[in-house]
Amino acid sequence: MKNRFLFVGDRFWGIDPSVGDMLADILLVEFPRLPLEFSIHSSFRNTFEWLFANCPRDIIGRQAGATLFCVGWEDCLGALTADQCVEGYRKLLHEVRRNSQTRILVLTLPVFQLESNSAMFTKVAAINHFLRDHAPENDIHLIDLDAVFGEYQNAQLVRGELARNLFTDNGTLGQLGKMLGAQTLAKEFKLS
Repeated sequence: MKNRFLFVGDRFWGIDPSVGDMLADILLVEFPRLPLEFSIHSSFRNTFEWLFANCPRDIIGRQAGATLFCVGWEDCLGALTADQCVEGYRKLLHEVRRNSQTRILVLTLPVFQLESNSAMFTKVAAINHFLRDHAPENDIHLIDLDAVFGEYQNAQLVRGELARNLFTDNGTLGQLGKMLGAQTLAKEFKLS
């Protein structure tokens, strides 16, 4: 269905409210007369392996007009290598593309707050590189959240003590980060 949207996210996406919840709210406010439907699949268990195994029911079976993926954070936190993370994402996207007509949107993940010599940085950077290369060649819409978040944080540096952070002290996406993410995504949806 054209106006049915599926938002698939993991730990980075946030829980209660997630970026998907905020995005749905923004779209419902902006387009009050459109018959929009949202399905938000936000869970800590949304690893590539779990999503692939449950893809027929939880992704393809939803018959969404557009499916937005913000996944990979959970896998990067685990024991997988960067190559295994990329291969998991590739396999998932291929399965969805092959078995559905949904418009696929993917989000890069922010790396600016990670230690550049850490395994997490290496894994996230590998996923982002894969998405930037893979998306245009496969009719997948890329939303470069890494660039948007990086620009925002760089702009905050000039504010000094008034600067705001997109992340909480424990490294999770804070309310401001969720809001910026949802607002960025809302601009990417072409609705009529």
